[in-house]
Amino acid sequence: MTKDNFEIALFKDDTSIRRKDILLQYGKRAQGFIQIGFRVANFDEWEKQIRAKNVRIIGNVIHDALNSKRTILITDPDNNMIYISEI
Repeated sequence: MTKDNFEIALFKDDTSIRRKDILLQYGKRAQGFIQIGFRVANFDEWEKQIRAKNVRIIGNVIHDALNSKRTILITDPDNNMIYISEI
């Protein structure tokens, strides 16, 4: 579904970071990791805005060795994890 500059898509990406690799790096803090996320073209700007607004970030930026994309894990006000991933 696409509207204006916003897109929602359900997909299975077999080339992304495997859940077990995330759990090895972040432990139980990453439970439920692949629940909701957004893929963005301007990752650097998103990261800058997230940090400027003091959004809670889980760990560091994850660099996917398989596809060379970056992902950042954040939490919403209810502590649900959301990932922002580079297109």
